[in-house]
Amino acid sequence: MDHISRVLPGVLQKRGLAAHAHAALAIHRTRDWLTAHHKTLLPYLIPRSVVDGTLTIEFSHPAAAQESQSHIPALLSFLSEQCPLAAVKAIRLVRSESTRK
Repeated sequence: MDHISRVLPGVLQKRGLAAHAHAALAIHRTRDWLTAHHKTLLPYLIPRSVVDGTLTIEFSHPAAAQESQSHIPALLSFLSEQCPLAAVKAIRLVRSESTRK
């Protein structure tokens, strides 16, 4: 019997879902990293998507975006180690739609 870790990547690739799965893993790992390193900013930063190597994180408070700017290189390094197949090369901070006036 095949182990799921051997079967799953092939099935995801065949169905065209491998990139989506890697992006979802990158978003999950980003949440983990934010929880471990910036618990106070966690309510204001929401990882949303990975498209063309760019991780988009929404922020609901400008101070959270400003504070997180200096930590982007560390997060990029973490993501390159934890989920290299997601190929996150940049992080973009965007203001949340719900906070725009």
